[in-house]
Amino acid sequence: MKNLETRKAEGLFIDIGQSLFQAAQGDDIFAFPLERGENGRLTDLCRERLTAGLRGFLSQKGRASGRRAICAIGARGVSLRRMSLPASTDEELQRVLRLQIEGEFPLSPEELAWGSRPIGSPKTPSNGGPPRQELLVAALKKEVLEDYAGVLTACGVSPVFTLAALARAELHPPPAGSCAVLEIGRTHSELLTFDNGVPASIRILPWGGETITRAIHDKLNVSHDEAEKLKLSLDLPSVTFGPQGPALNSAVESAVSALVKLFQPAALGAQLYLTGKSARDPRLAPLLANLLGGAVGCQSLEPATSAGPSTAIAGLIKSSARIGASPALLLQWGEDKREAKPAAPVVWRWAAAAVGLALAALLFPYAQAIVLKPFLEKKLAALEADRGRLATIDQELDFLKFLRQNQPPYLDAIYLMARSAPRGTRLDSLALGRHQEISLKLKLGNTKQVTDFRSKLIDSGWFANVMVEEQVPGPDRRLAVRMTAGLKPAEARKPITAELPGSKSSGPGDEPDFGPPPMDMMVMPAPQPVSAPMQARPSPQPPSGADNPAPAPIRRRARPIIVPEQ
Repeated sequence: MKNLETRKAEGLFIDIGQSLFQAAQGDDIFAFPLERGENGRLTDLCRERLTAGLRGFLSQKGRASGRRAICAIGARGVSLRRMSLPASTDEELQRVLRLQIEGEFPLSPEELAWGSRPIGSPKTPSNGGPPRQELLVAALKKEVLEDYAGVLTACGVSPVFTLAALARAELHPPPAGSCAVLEIGRTHSELLTFDNGVPASIRILPWGGETITRAIHDKLNVSHDEAEKLKLSLDLPSVTFGPQGPALNSAVESAVSALVKLFQPAALGAQLYLTGKSARDPRLAPLLANLLGGAVGCQSLEPATSAGPSTAIAGLIKSSARIGASPALLLQWGEDKREAKPAAPVVWRWAAAAVGLALAALLFPYAQAIVLKPFLEKKLAALEADRGRLATIDQELDFLKFLRQNQPPYLDAIYLMARSAPRGTRLDSLALGRHQEISLKLKLGNTKQVTDFRSKLIDSGWFANVMVEEQVPGPDRRLAVRMTAGLKPAEARKPITAELPGSKSSGPGDEPDFGPPPMDMMVMPAPQPVSAPMQARPSPQPPSGADNPAPAPIRRRARPIIVPEQ
């Protein structure tokens, strides 16, 4: 027992539960409530506060950093298995075990924190094969331990991890038969079963001390705080509850009945050990044994008083005192971190070199700033000059976007009308306004051409309300037609397919091809100013006389030029 007290005073032992972080060194205990996110990881604010609190605890009484801490973690996310491998040296056994873990677990060994311990001595199979060693293997995601290790490393602590369930079992070594250890937490419980003294399985049960509090709250119709006080008073056998006693016992019995439904009594073995704050209630173990039908004995491992470390820390202290310095199963989560040995004295030259490197490292940022200052000033000046142009560029870009979105599609509309018009059509005038309205006057050969022209405009998918306002026969037996139409909205127009150069033009009965003209046909000549009607130059005539009178001059009227409305 003296050795145990020595270990307790010198070692640092930590119990990381689901809702509580507890550290013990000597007679001092540090407890901190944990806050977790939806993914089960510690929140950022909780990590900051925990680091600050643990750092203050370790700085008391001259505690130095760089110490080794044995940490017990909960069973959430832990997989416990038994594997049988060929007996060999420790190095070869670890290599084979790594391959076995890679084959049986869904994650690679690099993503897992895992550990193992041998179960008994190697045994020779009955078929005469080579001896095989049975191992107990525990594994979980490495990121879970890295979360805790980050907090401890920031406090100057070198952590090693083991399972809290295995540490609790060290308080009372399991008997030769089958048994189980139930850790009752605040919202969840951990159940570790043993088969012939060897851990067989570990489970998380959705039942805890909060379940008893809710049952008291519902049964007695009191507030949650009052129900919690009544539950804590159950730890004191001398307390009497008066008229509330039967209702309180009924509430506790209903809550424990919900726990019994979560496991099979046959899987518990002959004995069930209870740990956790709720296990201090002297009524809990007999009540649980009664609800299990008397086939399983129940015993509480919690002391009667609340002072002292948790059961997991007590198990770590006992395990370290008996084994030497470490629990039997440690989880490997990173590189092997051994305790730092004191460095040998260095010669003055190495000390001078270290001082020179330290000064160079301190002065390097300032030297870099001084050298790069002129280049940075030029770059900042260029950025400031370009910033003044941004407003003008944005304004011009908005104006160009407005023009592009609101300009009528003159060329496309004219192209479609030209493709739809039959041969021999004469266009007298065309007006295309900004409000997407079209008015045109043309001459066609007969009524069928008028109908076909109107139908083709409608089939193009660009024109709506195509109306023939007027058609009058002329002296040359051609029809003078006046038509109006409106352009459809841009989103309702059919796409214009491209027409390959040299393609055959549509015949009288073919469907029109409303593709854009080839690139060489799309080039329009520059407009020429027209100040007066064009006059044809007469051809040379023989001299006029009595027999050859001079012909009258021939004048040609210029075709009108239609300017779109603005």
